[in-house]
Amino acid sequence: MAKAIPHFENEAVAVEIEQSDDFVAAMLILKALSPFYWRYVVKHLIIWTYKIPTAATDGIYLYMNPNFFLSLPNDNQRATLFAHEVVHIVLKHGLRGKAYRLLGYFRIVAGTKIPFIHKLWNWICDAIINDDLIALGFEAIDTMILDERYGRDWQADDAYADKYAEWEQEQEEEEAGEEEGEGEESGEGSGEGSGSGEGS
Repeated sequence: MAKAIPHFENEAVAVEIEQSDDFVAAMLILKALSPFYWRYVVKHLIIWTYKIPTAATDGIYLYMNPNFFLSLPNDNQRATLFAHEVVHIVLKHGLRGKAYRLLGYFRIVAGTKIPFIHKLWNWICDAIINDDLIALGFEAIDTMILDERYGRDWQADDAYADKYAEWEQEQEEEEAGEEEGEGEESGEGSGEGSGSGEGS
């Protein structure tokens, strides 16, 4: 069962966005580039909420942060945002991820269980979706995940299995780097932190 994030208290804001030129233009571009994806957006409730930083879907609803949606530089990229979330629904990425999570692992290869890592699954799915959308004529969003290796010709499950060992090594190196950085701190109460997030 989906756990919908509720509409924010002032429903007039949602109405205002969906009657705006930005929304209408994005929907027209989406329909021109992919009538199929446009139909999905029309059929699924869009929940405008500040409880997520960018956009998301639980496989049933589309969640959009109004500030992020309006911050995109043009209507083409807003159309890309809609299409991206819809493809997750079409390809059932959420349900497939949940199945792996309930199974307790992703796949058994040579007698070894490959664990299911939600962050990696999402990264792979995003990379494949984004490459496909660009091939269809959608405009790339600056923060979107793109990878030369994992494009539209990959099936997400195979790409996950292919990427897993490299991903695991990258995470280990990242953790080792963080531990090394902690060991080098002078203890004078100063520290630096950095973080990055990618939408779509």
